[in-house]
Amino acid sequence: MLPITPVHETPAQIETHVEKKQRIETTVAMPKAKQIRYEHCQHGDVRVDNYQWMREKGPDLEAHLDDWNTYTKQQLEPMKPFTDKVYEEFMGRIEHDSKSVPYKNGEYYYYIRMEKGREHEIYCRTHGLDGPEEILLDVNEEAEKYDYLNVAKSCPSPDGKYIIYGYDTDGSQFGTLYIQEVGKEGFHEVSFPDSDFDVEWNARSDGFWYVTHDENKASKYVYHHKMGETQKDDVLYFTEEEESFNVGILQDKLQRYILINSYCKNSSETRYGDLNHPHPEFKVIKPRSEDYLYHIIPGDGEHFVLVTANKKNAKLMRVSGEDFDPEKWVEFLATDDQIEIEQVAHHRHHLAITTRERGLPKLRFYDKTDDEWHYIDLPQEIGSVGIIGIQDYDSQSIRYVFSSPVTPDSTYEFDTSEHSMVLLKQKKAGDFDPSQFTARRIFARADDGTEIPMSIFHKKGIELDGTNSFFLYGYGSYGYSIDPNFSIITPSFVERDVICAIAHIRGGGYFGRPWYEEGKLLKKKNTFTDFINCAEHVIKDGYTSPENLVIRGASAGGLLMGAVLNARPDLFKAALVQVPFVDVLTTMLDTKLPLTKEEWPEWGNPEEEEFYYYMKSYSPVDGIEAQRFPALYVEGGLNDAQVQIHEPAKWVAKLLDYKTDDNPILFEINKKAGHHGASGRYEAYAENAPRYAFLLDQLGFKE
Repeated sequence: MLPITPVHETPAQIETHVEKKQRIETTVAMPKAKQIRYEHCQHGDVRVDNYQWMREKGPDLEAHLDDWNTYTKQQLEPMKPFTDKVYEEFMGRIEHDSKSVPYKNGEYYYYIRMEKGREHEIYCRTHGLDGPEEILLDVNEEAEKYDYLNVAKSCPSPDGKYIIYGYDTDGSQFGTLYIQEVGKEGFHEVSFPDSDFDVEWNARSDGFWYVTHDENKASKYVYHHKMGETQKDDVLYFTEEEESFNVGILQDKLQRYILINSYCKNSSETRYGDLNHPHPEFKVIKPRSEDYLYHIIPGDGEHFVLVTANKKNAKLMRVSGEDFDPEKWVEFLATDDQIEIEQVAHHRHHLAITTRERGLPKLRFYDKTDDEWHYIDLPQEIGSVGIIGIQDYDSQSIRYVFSSPVTPDSTYEFDTSEHSMVLLKQKKAGDFDPSQFTARRIFARADDGTEIPMSIFHKKGIELDGTNSFFLYGYGSYGYSIDPNFSIITPSFVERDVICAIAHIRGGGYFGRPWYEEGKLLKKKNTFTDFINCAEHVIKDGYTSPENLVIRGASAGGLLMGAVLNARPDLFKAALVQVPFVDVLTTMLDTKLPLTKEEWPEWGNPEEEEFYYYMKSYSPVDGIEAQRFPALYVEGGLNDAQVQIHEPAKWVAKLLDYKTDDNPILFEINKKAGHHGASGRYEAYAENAPRYAFLLDQLGFKE
């Protein structure tokens, strides 16, 4: 009997029996991980974990991850034409040939160039602004030697003879320092492994200070290297002994002091050494204490100190003299619960700061000549602003970058003596037309009555009839404020009439330190309920509906995704979950893992019973139940030192055990990179294209 052919199919569309058999044989089933029962026991509580074996990387885990990559690639194949279109949209907004604004260091102006078709940056300089270009390092050529390369540091010596580069070759955000003598091939034989890329040159360019980490990737050791000697001759000046603390270094603009800052999430301690002495002795400025952080901003006989204490927003102190004596600190600029100081740049004639005032970014400066504060107007109310440090202490200029959803990154320079401003550079964004879009704030009401802000970005004239597609992003940890800025990805959504939004939930820093404190430790669940309340608000107010609402979170934002998906999966159509911190309780109990103890001030110490049960109540892996989940695209990095790959792998495996729906779940593992994905720019956008195409596809867009 001949097969009955549907009338709408053409002969070219008909699969033969042979073709169908071949397709079925090459179809890869969704990977199911093996189960090995393991019991976690703490405080008399037993948690069964069938996937604890994944913590130990080995052939079984690698094979399982390979299966997921094969399966995910296969599932994405029908979307490839759409993914290619999304990628081409990204490419239409990228600056293929670009040059950064030069900055002056000594007699040279340094900058970075990008060339069309090439993945990586090219480090260059000129002698004077109009001098001929000198190529210092072409990272494209260096990248051919590695599977992964990110040049995380470039630090020229004051005399311009040497440059130190920091090479991260696995995506771990740590690596090796190399010294280049400009004009000579290759690097010096002496290299410096175990680096976190924190480095400062001596004023005489005859040596430098640097920081290295221990076996747990904690920054612990401050060394000084003298040029011409081997690394084994380097002098160890300081070791941070406290397990939860890291260490960093800073040299003042006048190169008189080297500061060693020991810090954790809620405490800090700074030592200073006088660089006029060949072997400086370091003195503690103010001993560390709980809930007290301070940051020294040195000057010429007059210094400033940014102090965050008692869970309140930072205030600015001023001190005169050469010893930074805390007994002489005098309050210079007070704040309140709605004003937070974020950046401070100190120069001879002025002090520039960025603040967050009622959640909105501001830029102002104190003019020492007239003893007055002055605001600098920003292009839009909704956006982000950051000061770019100018090395010259005597400079009367403030250089800063402003960005917003409708304004590509724009670098300005403001003259504090003339009160004049010039736009130095604005990134191009192809044919994106900002005049057709608007950015604004709306507020959702949390369960406890708190108003939760959202920054939203959409095409002008959209009707609030409940049918709009909506893309909601959240983070909400560590006091970080995720400000709305320009992205070449977002237009692929708003140009399709998707509304894009950031939920400024508690645990982040949108309203400063108190906002952060209300979303950490035993108040962490505010972060998750805030996000749920934001989703409920945009549905109730007619922006969208659950079948048109997709969400995204990464790292601690991946924890957010896991928690809200467990609590209210019915609110969402799909989720993009990247490098997610989802096995919270198990990780925070495992002190052998990097970062665990230094994370306790953020999440709590589950060795204490109260924290244990509170963390268990929201930990995504522990909270999975039998229910329907939305479509999921999960992404992890094999070399991720911050969220190790077993966390998303365990989460995905357990989700498959419990989910009662047939919605797609994809799991992609970058085997060459870590927490931040690919290092090459085209490669990074090629990685992102299928992820965002997946979300658009779930919203019903096919082209």
